[in-house]
Amino acid sequence: MTDDRLSDTQRAAWVAYLDLSRVFFTELERDLQRVASVSVAEYELLAPLLAQHPEGLRPSQLGAAADWDTSRVSHQLRRMERRGLIQRVRDPENARAKIVALTDLGLTAARAAVPALEGSVRTLLFDPLDDQQTDALQSLSRAVLDALASRRSQEAGAVVEFPRI
Repeated sequence: MTDDRLSDTQRAAWVAYLDLSRVFFTELERDLQRVASVSVAEYELLAPLLAQHPEGLRPSQLGAAADWDTSRVSHQLRRMERRGLIQRVRDPENARAKIVALTDLGLTAARAAVPALEGSVRTLLFDPLDDQQTDALQSLSRAVLDALASRRSQEAGAVVEFPRI
């Protein structure tokens, strides 16, 4: 039997990662709410919609862009529709399908959220790091994402890749 327990170094790294994730996303959430009146979850769907404005995207495309399951996308879109950020319109290519598009309010929010998010990410994540640490963060993140993509590919029986931005 192999020992699956974490070493002391691994445990310390894991706890630091959890703390970083929790505190970082709490601060990012606060900044986005304050500047653009949107949540991080809303931003995750607004950003791909902004990139495809005015055409819009199918809910399944939004789910793929955010790496969310169908249920989560559906619930989030319902909340965003109630807030007036998005509208669902008939897909011109498939009368049974819907396209999600930004409303004027959603477009304004998305345009405010992009620079707000980038400014917050710079302040919260990159300002404390030097160039070497930033390169290391990218390398470490890519190594873990590649391993996760491999795991998903094996589970799905197909190649899975995470976007490289």
